[in-house]
Amino acid sequence: MILIPGQGSRNKGALPFNSHLLSRVSPDSGTSTYDYDGAGNRTATTDAKGQVFILSYDASNRPTFADAPGTAHDIQYTYDTCANGVEKLCALTRGANTTQYAYNGFGDVLSIDQDVQAATAFVGSSFGVRYDAAGRRQTITYPGNTRVSYGYDAMGNVNQLTLDRNGSITELVSAVVYEPFGPLKALSLGNGLARSIDHDQAYRITAINDPVYDVAFNYDTNGNIIYQSRNVGDLDTGYDALDKLTTATGSVDSYVYSYDRNANRLSDTLNGTATTYVYDPFSNRLSQAGLDPVILDANGNTTQLRGMTLDYSPDNRLIAANDSNYGYNGIGERVLKASATATSVYLYGLQGQLMAELDGSGQIKKAYIYLNGQAFAVLDYASDTAGELAYIHADHLGTPQGLTNQAGNIVWLADYSPFGLAIVDEDPDLDGNAVTLNLRFPGQYYDQESQLHYNYFRDYDPQTGRYLESDPIGLSGGLNTYGYVGGNPVNYIDSTGEATQTALAACAGGPLACATGVGIAAYSSYELGQVLSSQNPLDDLDDIVLPDDFPARPSDTHEETQQCPLPNEWDTGEEPPNGGACGFLARSVLKQCQAVWGKKSKLCVSRAVNAYLLCVLFTGGGSGGGLPQ
Repeated sequence: MILIPGQGSRNKGALPFNSHLLSRVSPDSGTSTYDYDGAGNRTATTDAKGQVFILSYDASNRPTFADAPGTAHDIQYTYDTCANGVEKLCALTRGANTTQYAYNGFGDVLSIDQDVQAATAFVGSSFGVRYDAAGRRQTITYPGNTRVSYGYDAMGNVNQLTLDRNGSITELVSAVVYEPFGPLKALSLGNGLARSIDHDQAYRITAINDPVYDVAFNYDTNGNIIYQSRNVGDLDTGYDALDKLTTATGSVDSYVYSYDRNANRLSDTLNGTATTYVYDPFSNRLSQAGLDPVILDANGNTTQLRGMTLDYSPDNRLIAANDSNYGYNGIGERVLKASATATSVYLYGLQGQLMAELDGSGQIKKAYIYLNGQAFAVLDYASDTAGELAYIHADHLGTPQGLTNQAGNIVWLADYSPFGLAIVDEDPDLDGNAVTLNLRFPGQYYDQESQLHYNYFRDYDPQTGRYLESDPIGLSGGLNTYGYVGGNPVNYIDSTGEATQTALAACAGGPLACATGVGIAAYSSYELGQVLSSQNPLDDLDDIVLPDDFPARPSDTHEETQQCPLPNEWDTGEEPPNGGACGFLARSVLKQCQAVWGKKSKLCVSRAVNAYLLCVLFTGGGSGGGLPQ
């Protein structure tokens, strides 16, 4: 496969007759080659640095050992040896860091036990789960024996959340209400503050009514938020034809962004002061940000940024930033941060969400509580051995905007640039007690030492609005392997650093998506076709286009004849036949089809139509596609 992004870069893949990828040539991450055994298992990978990774398998074709260059990042997989662990993964060891699992008779994970090698000793921590008769999560036990219990209504929605701190019981929520077959509509926090969320018929959020962060939204015809009426200051946002954010005008700050044809930021202007960006020819590799040179290695990892030196493991994970070092477990989660003055160990839940932070001696520092997949409350053990409770007030994306304590006082506030650079007030109530919260965009954790955000599989720089590493899933995450959410951070998130997702709070997939907790638009428009039809609209396009015959973008006078045509029944400008969420998603995919031309464009449109039809099918079919009328 060769795709020609707008910048002119090419990604090549060579496939043998049995469809195993043998090599990949990327202008962003270099050349990688792959070997396989007779069963089709990948047995070796050689990256652009010449580093060789060897993978071994058991008789059931399960990976047993990943041999990375050196020994510190080797991964060993152990199966079948734990309680109820037959044919299940029981342990993962990366270097000296070990994660162990235990299961119940139904195959549900009961516990995660972790040992992390800190500077002078191993730090152990554990996380336990118990389930009800329906297999739903009932109780979570954190390090330090703090417990959180969940209760459910007749539809299976969480309507009770109870905190048990060594016998001291706190009801975290009450009066919980959901939309019919849909997302959360209203609740009261344990400190007495009420929060409600208004939705339109496609279950997009139209207003959040919250005493800390109160906002109402207006959308354009593409589903982008164009105006936010907020109690912290209104915000107007504008977009280009491919839905990239171009302007954001608030009560204090004004931002303007420009991009090249592959969504690389060419400039950003804050209150009239511009910063420009320069890229290597025929790639997405940033070479200069403002006056600062940016250096990348052969694998596409950023090794110098704003004078900061960055170092990576053989598998492209950030392991050092100036004087801080980082360690990972076998899944790839960052479990250790260490400097000369402090050590932090991190423990994650079943869906990869951060559950707890511990210090270098194993004492818990923070615990995070979740409701419907979103960070809802935090326990801070810095000044209270039982954990001081605070509630998280988030925006439509799930980004924390404020914290309130059990008395209902605001104890932490944040103000963000459009791409997530935060200005934080850690003592808004002026009581002399500074409160720290390092959660940022969903899935991101702020590192003060580097000013970067750890984003699960990659590291994000909110100043440049891009990742430091090329996307580990390649073009499946979008045509720009460094870009964040296609340049649209007002409407989309990326909780793992791999692929854009529709904001979970909006549950844009409609009632079925909200009821199941998996949005039809769980991924970006780049990924929608893959989610619904196991086919990305831009993948495996057979008509290979080389630079010498690649057509330039047509002029305005010919654009209407060469851009991807809409299906006949949609070319009147009216809603697609089903309207609602499926129509919105179909138009979103079609927007991305405008990035390619000729036969590729027609094939992209065809796959968008197929995705649309599957969306109608999955949401009930017929008029309205199962959406409330």
